[in-house]
Amino acid sequence: MLVLFPLRQPRRHFQRMQQITEVLLRHGMGYVAAQLGLPLPRRIQPAAPPPETAAARVRAVLEDLGPTFIKLGQILSTRADILPAEWVEELSRLQDQVAPFPMDQVRAQIEAELGAPLETLFRWFDPEPIAAASVGQVHRAELMDGMQVVVKVQRPGLVDEVEGDLAVLTEIARLAEGRTAWGKVYSFTELVDHLAREMRAQLDYTVEGRHAEHVREVLADDPDVIVPAVYWTYTTPRVLTMEYIEGEKLSDVIARCPPLEERRRLALLLARAMTRQALRDGVYHADPHPGNLLVTLDGRLVFTDFGLVGFLDEPLRDALIGLVMGIIERDVTGMSLALQDLGVLTRPVPQRALQRDLQRLLQQYYEIPLSQISIGQTLQQMLSLAIKYGVQVPPELGQLSRTLITLEGVVRQLDPDLSLMEIAEPVAVELRRERFSMERISRELRRNAIITARLLDQLPTRLQVLLQRLEEGRLPVIIEQGDLDRNLPQIGRLVNRLAAALVISSTLLTAGVLLGLGAAPTWKEVSLPGLVGLLLGSLGGAWLMWSILRSGRL
Repeated sequence: MLVLFPLRQPRRHFQRMQQITEVLLRHGMGYVAAQLGLPLPRRIQPAAPPPETAAARVRAVLEDLGPTFIKLGQILSTRADILPAEWVEELSRLQDQVAPFPMDQVRAQIEAELGAPLETLFRWFDPEPIAAASVGQVHRAELMDGMQVVVKVQRPGLVDEVEGDLAVLTEIARLAEGRTAWGKVYSFTELVDHLAREMRAQLDYTVEGRHAEHVREVLADDPDVIVPAVYWTYTTPRVLTMEYIEGEKLSDVIARCPPLEERRRLALLLARAMTRQALRDGVYHADPHPGNLLVTLDGRLVFTDFGLVGFLDEPLRDALIGLVMGIIERDVTGMSLALQDLGVLTRPVPQRALQRDLQRLLQQYYEIPLSQISIGQTLQQMLSLAIKYGVQVPPELGQLSRTLITLEGVVRQLDPDLSLMEIAEPVAVELRRERFSMERISRELRRNAIITARLLDQLPTRLQVLLQRLEEGRLPVIIEQGDLDRNLPQIGRLVNRLAAALVISSTLLTAGVLLGLGAAPTWKEVSLPGLVGLLLGSLGGAWLMWSILRSGRL
């Protein structure tokens, strides 16, 4: 029996729900509306046969529902951690091209945001947009000082429209969780909350401006790559003004098919810039399709449109570097450890089973040259494997895999023989070498020394609480005797190893504190006593491991 959508929401929300139902019915997805109990329209317009696959039908539905749903679909296309590869690929095809809104609305939006008449802000403003999408459109202009700029103006009333649609989506998520089995499995309310945060961030052009500046800073030392400057005096949450760079769209360059040498040079520029952004600096342009890239007259590459930018913290980058090196070196053990470092373990991982699956995955590439391995698709396979074994993968990795697949597609359009894996290999090797540099080790030891100092500061209080509970008899201890006598030798060896490990750990911690404080005497600003302690602790650890592996006893 169909249960109608609750009438506690505003009338416009109810009308939007009716529109959503009509679109679902039009694309052969009326069963979803029925399961959710959405209001059925009195008349159903006939439509062309729906696309064959469920993913294609969902894409068509999102395109028909307008800007909010298109943007949400584009955000979902970055979530390879929760969606199958065919869904990610289909949602990546979402079209976001609409007719531009008129100049009088552009003027009104700019003047309301910047607080001055258009003629006093710009010496010249082109009424014809050079690009238009469902969220906003871009115009060329000239500032009063003669600087050439582009002005991105958000579609008027869009924020209210999006907020209304997000409220409707939240209600749909509640209905899905309350009335459907699939809604309970995927936690739709939490997913909609995450998508809403992403959507609101993308509607704030000051966020996009900060993203552009961040990437500009990262690529500042690359003379062959340009990121336009942001003019903050002329930028608000609804208006973004950036430096105008003359250039040809990369999509047009690909279409006219220049000589292979030029295409190969551009492919190398793009691949190196993107791998350096992601692996070295942890911030990268997350939508590098040919329409967002320009080529200047002197052959430099220009990144534009920073609505979608990815961030990777240092531990995540370290795990990715380990994963890339594991693939390159066919190292199953290294890949297994790196895969578990990609996220949070929700349950114990059966190591042998995981390594067997990784071995099967690597067997696909044994006879294939490195140049033919897709790093984006391989990462997607790795993420699916991680999820299978209970690794809670952060959404940043889903976005990265989708970005890499887009990037590989562009690179291969330019030069089919160029492999992103081959470009990433020297970057990963260099960064792995940096991980074990004295500077990096010293920095991590200083950080660990601070953590240790805090723990030592809290230790007396914790010991006092422990002793007080022990005196009051409130400390439960459970002992199962079992074969205690037979196991006493093993317990003795365990205690000996534990004591040795504590001595070695204390040596390493002391060395970390000395290195962190820069205790004299020093050599090249590194504490010699700390260095000696580090060496002794490392040798002691190596001896302990060798003893255990050799004979099982100390």
